[in-house]
Amino acid sequence: MRQLQEELLKLGYLRIQPTAYFGETTQHALFKFQQSQGLVSSKEETGAGVLGPRTRNILNGIITARYEAKSLMAFEREELQAGRLSLMLPDEMLASLRKED
Repeated sequence: MRQLQEELLKLGYLRIQPTAYFGETTQHALFKFQQSQGLVSSKEETGAGVLGPRTRNILNGIITARYEAKSLMAFEREELQAGRLSLMLPDEMLASLRKED
């Protein structure tokens, strides 16, 4: 439950610190996420505020995409530091990579 709350917090749907308790606040945050993803349109719909397979798949996709983006950024940072990557990246990305060092 804490992982779900942490993800909803990262995505801006949960406004409290994770407690590992699935109460009304978490249920509402989950509903707002589902609504934003087009899974439900009202709280009265079946599955609204419930972590079912469709909601879980979308959340897993978001987490996977974030992980892959971070992995790519780490790889590009290493290549840049090793001098093997320079012209392939846009200037703004090069600047942000240099700032993180």
